[in-house]
Amino acid sequence: MTQKDLLQMHFDVLNLQVGDQVQITHKVPAFYLGVTYGWNDDMDKYIGKTYQVKEVNENHVGLHEDEHWCWHPACLQVVHRKPKDVTITFGLEEDDITPMFSATVNANTTLIYKNGGDLLCELDFYTVELIFKHMNKLSGKMLLTRGEE
Repeated sequence: MTQKDLLQMHFDVLNLQVGDQVQITHKVPAFYLGVTYGWNDDMDKYIGKTYQVKEVNENHVGLHEDEHWCWHPACLQVVHRKPKDVTITFGLEEDDITPMFSATVNANTTLIYKNGGDLLCELDFYTVELIFKHMNKLSGKMLLTRGEE
């Protein structure tokens, strides 16, 4: 296994996405696993702090709150994952097969589309949550909760 394979393994284990929250946990030796950057003593003050992921490249991670450094994946721990978008289809066309509507639900909004792509409305998450809570009371089933995949 090469150094590049081991570096990729760190990225695979973290499975970072833009918007995730990570904590910088410890120093990483200079040029660890063949990267072209090293740890700078000025980076020590970031240990233990949490930041939002801005970008993920093939050999480093960029953080929103810090524009100066490239962070090695080996020094990062995921603290909170950004909720993933969920797409729900509902209603049926006359053929009883094709969905009539689709809703894309993310952490902040829900976009409801007519089949074919026309946007019908945009709702904030809390309105959608109230609708589903009411539907849950009627049906006795949990249909959607915040952060659910």
